[in-house]
Amino acid sequence: MRRKSEAFQTFKSYHAMSEKHTGQSIQSLRSDNGGEYISNDFKSYLSSLGIQHQLTVPYTPQQNGVAERMNRTLLDLVRSMLHSRSIPKKFWAEALATAVYVRNRSISSSLPRYATPFHLWNETSPDVSHLRVFGCPCWYTVPRHRVQKLDPRSRQAMMLGYSTQSKAYRVWDDNMQKVVISRDVKFAEQLGDLAHKPKLAEDHPSGSRKAVTFADTEPLRTANQGGDESDTQHNTVLEHPENTPTAADPSTVGSAPLRRSQRVSQPPERFSPCNFVANLDAELLNIGETRKSYSDAVSGDHSEFWKPGIAREESCLTRNENLELLQERTRYVRSSLQVHIQSKKRRPKSSLGCTWMPTNARC
Repeated sequence: MRRKSEAFQTFKSYHAMSEKHTGQSIQSLRSDNGGEYISNDFKSYLSSLGIQHQLTVPYTPQQNGVAERMNRTLLDLVRSMLHSRSIPKKFWAEALATAVYVRNRSISSSLPRYATPFHLWNETSPDVSHLRVFGCPCWYTVPRHRVQKLDPRSRQAMMLGYSTQSKAYRVWDDNMQKVVISRDVKFAEQLGDLAHKPKLAEDHPSGSRKAVTFADTEPLRTANQGGDESDTQHNTVLEHPENTPTAADPSTVGSAPLRRSQRVSQPPERFSPCNFVANLDAELLNIGETRKSYSDAVSGDHSEFWKPGIAREESCLTRNENLELLQERTRYVRSSLQVHIQSKKRRPKSSLGCTWMPTNARC
């Protein structure tokens, strides 16, 4: 409603909607002595429908205290919504509509416990998961038929409220200077007002641009001729490109010390002293049984193949200082090593695993 003269038509629309929605009729109407309520057309309409029109005493708004208190509550909400986000006053109507929208979905002490005006009017609980901060920055999706291939798919706007005719948001596009109703909107409620965003480096009045110099290009010159001492030194460096290190200057490559890792290198688990594996060729040995001790390996069949393998393993252990040799070989072999031979099925390119595992040695 833009003008007070539209009060009569607005009341007629509300009257028809309320009776259609609730199935009940309006019994009385209380208002002040404003000219928009006491016009001849308004009086004739109320008289024809049997609605009692109650008027307050002039300059006595307390007689209509419920309506006046709600007006103050809504005005306080609008004032805080506009000033908290530094929003221009021209959006007071959008803030008022949003305040009413949220107020109708909030509990009140004058209503039954945990009841809201929306619940009493529609007989269902309201959904508040879609509520957003008024005035926060947002980005709405532009319809595909309105953009070209290289155009941005979204535009920045400001959240104004909720549409009463569709499940969508009302956002203000400052570039287009109009209100846009969109369903696909992304909000940045934690960023706050767009006017409070930190300025970029190139927009700062006292900042100076950094010059990026390449091998085959001239150095950039700053446009700030009246800056402070730091700006003067910066301009001096730019006037002598030979003093400025470039990406292609080989003298600056090895100037910085190389960082060495302080982590202690650890060998893989499979190379630990407790897990030595010696693979013997199954095609040459062709052994199907299992050797349980050193004496069985060196005195049984195919001992000529076992002895070189045992000697190589012993030399490796000794060379790597993984085991301490004893004077008696028989005692060393019997107390320190056990031979575990895993026999496998004979197949092409298969091997027979022989694992030497120290039992008493310190690993």
